Amino acid sequence: MTNTNCLDGMQCPKCTSFEPFKIEVKTIMKVFDSGTHDHGDTQWDADSYCECDKCGFSAIVADFSETSPETKAAPATNPLETLRLGVKTAAEVLSRWEHGDLAESVRALGVWHAEAEAILAEATKKQGGQDG
Repeated sequence: MTNTNCLDGMQCPKCTSFEPFKIEVKTIMKVFDSGTHDHGDTQWDADSYCECDKCGFSAIVADFSETSPETKAAPATNPLETLRLGVKTAAEVLSRWEHGDLAESVRALGVWHAEAEAILAEATKKQGGQDG
């Protein structure tokens, strides 16, 4: 179901989930030595960090737009094509590294690396079954 409230127009480009997302927000909070209380409105923009809670995919809010090319692209059915798309995503994440977002880049690459290993293992297993 398409989002129509505060997540209007958002969808995970990887798993196509409509919610929930972890989004970097700006807010005003009352802060005490013991912790925080009473926060005001939260705000984010297209460049805010965003992570899908269901699959762990992370990028910026703009990449979660239902109209973004990544979201509209048909999912790859060939494991090696999926891996190729993953390399493209890794390159995009690394480009953020140049802008000082090292922590996000390293974390996202770690998630991608684990996915890439699983894809390669699946492709190798399928290929081994076809050769034998």
